Amino acid sequence: MFFDFEEFIQFLREHPDENERKIVEEYEKHYWPIQWDIKEQIWYKEYVSKFKTLSYKIPEEYKEDFDWELLMQLVAASFSSDWLLEFNEWETQPEFLISVTSWDTQIVKKVSELFGFQIKRLYEIYVKEQMSLQNLMAESENDKDYIESQRVSRLERWQRILDKIESEQEKIKEEQEKKKKLEELMSQL
Repeated sequence: MFFDFEEFIQFLREHPDENERKIVEEYEKHYWPIQWDIKEQIWYKEYVSKFKTLSYKIPEEYKEDFDWELLMQLVAASFSSDWLLEFNEWETQPEFLISVTSWDTQIVKKVSELFGFQIKRLYEIYVKEQMSLQNLMAESENDKDYIESQRVSRLERWQRILDKIESEQEKIKEEQEKKKKLEELMSQL
């Protein structure tokens, strides 16, 4: 099971629900016909691609089935959900948690515990979201300004978190090196 962007776009084009078809129709009206890879889309190039990624825990049985960096980028770029990177000192990779609030209920899931159909559905949700936001930007200057400000805010928040993680990992690495040197010195005595 994997996410196929072109197949998904075709599914939306033929969808019985007019609102689903409209996402693609409006996008193609404002920009160009969708005939390329997901990473060639304007919303990916101008926004989603700017989210740096790091390795995180994933379900081993789907390791080769999905583009895990792309999923992290889509989640981090999303306006409809939130995320958390949870570190445990005994593990090398963090848990990547996705949080969605619907009405008064918050649902939090670890990516490493998701099933293939859930992961594929996340791609679908986030791709539709990005296309819809791109459509809004083309239709209204006010929406464009608001969306752009939210994009900057989410990107800055993501980068601050990654910078902090990188800094903490450097400190851990330095401490480990000091400990190793001290052990070497002690063994020479």
